[in-house]
Amino acid sequence: MKINKIMKKLILAYIIYFLLAGIIVFGFLPVPGVESAMDYSLDESISVSNGQDEALLLEGLEIGKLARVNLIENAEESLDIAYYMVHKGDAADIFYGQILDAADRGIKVRLIIDGIYSAQPQNRSYIYAMTSHENIKFKTYEPINPLRPWAVQNRLHDKIVIADGNYALISGRNIGDKYFDPDIETPSIDRDVLLVNEEPGADSVLTQFDDYYDKLWESEFNKNYSDLNSARERLARRRVEEINNSHQELQDKYSELFGQDLDWQNYSYPTDQVMLVHNPLERFNKQPRVWQVLAGLFEEAEDSIMAQSPYIIPTDQMLKFLDQEEITAGKINLLTNSLTNSSNPLAGSGYSLFQDDLKDFIGDRGKLYEYYNNGAIHAKSYVIDERISAIGSFNLDHRSAFLSTETMVIIESEPFAENFLSQVDGLIEQSYPYQEAPEEEVSTAKEISLRGLSYFSRFFKFML
Repeated sequence: MKINKIMKKLILAYIIYFLLAGIIVFGFLPVPGVESAMDYSLDESISVSNGQDEALLLEGLEIGKLARVNLIENAEESLDIAYYMVHKGDAADIFYGQILDAADRGIKVRLIIDGIYSAQPQNRSYIYAMTSHENIKFKTYEPINPLRPWAVQNRLHDKIVIADGNYALISGRNIGDKYFDPDIETPSIDRDVLLVNEEPGADSVLTQFDDYYDKLWESEFNKNYSDLNSARERLARRRVEEINNSHQELQDKYSELFGQDLDWQNYSYPTDQVMLVHNPLERFNKQPRVWQVLAGLFEEAEDSIMAQSPYIIPTDQMLKFLDQEEITAGKINLLTNSLTNSSNPLAGSGYSLFQDDLKDFIGDRGKLYEYYNNGAIHAKSYVIDERISAIGSFNLDHRSAFLSTETMVIIESEPFAENFLSQVDGLIEQSYPYQEAPEEEVSTAKEISLRGLSYFSRFFKFML
């Protein structure tokens, strides 16, 4: 009995320690402060490619799967890959199987996955399987350390595939069946951008991708899995065999994905300017570089702004970087998930706090659209003046602004933006303006629960 009491006290003490050092402290830490958005116009950025790169929008679930298979399948020298999460299922088995196939062909692979992945025991055999191959180097970003709960908030949120330095795929999608399988019950609706340049110069966005990945790879927050003991080697061999067997079965099941002769450049659009923007690789509150770029573009917009994000949670700290009076665009449309469709209860409850404010801000310039169809919006995308597009991993929330690694590609191209907006229009047709959804579309129970949760989450908006 005495031991049980001691254990209960230790557990309680740790919970208090975790809450204080891993969550509450972030409400008191300063954020880098400016009066307004910094000027990150494309014309003045020093890291902009000038029309040498081409861009292709990949909209929908199946095309996202095909693109990843095709890029990995056709790599000739190198693959650099970074993801927040890989969820168990067919998509993961294809992903790992393709990587092993590429490594068997002699392709040099570097793979980084966020440390939350390695904290899940069922994933460790996959780490060992990848690490056991001589042509694959594997790292996890900021593995979970219970003694340093503040580091839990430093998450790798990027989703990037770079093939041979000539192709870069950037997205909001993780690897998982819900991002690629149209037959799944509740899909995550996302999109990718594929950047193409078979002879990238020093200013190419492909070179910017390479430079960023090198910084990410060398980060002090990574854990290297280069050495395996005998027990882990045995586990790795078993997992490699299972991956290869599953991969063979999946090649038969999804035969249309494999062996495709695709020239992505034939489908891509020319660009005037392209740049990659990313948050700093550091702990605690980061300089919000991606948010600064977006805020600057919002302020510079002359005619229109379209913003799509799974959740929109504009905290007071974020608004320090945005002068709302400078936003003079005559047309503003926002697209996000309804509370009925929100797949993240905490983020959904946070969004519920700002619905009225967002509607008032837009006024008669446009609409706050909420998605009500099957699944949930997961894409993070923005279009300025129907010519500048921004796509990547950045949600319109505090976590993406200040806490996580994030990457976005900014593309100036009218034909690309025109195609992009036509895809967004398709989602708007499956949405309703805020407070205008028919009663049969609204899940009253879910809305009540999220609005109830908002009474708690309003005190932790800096975590959302």
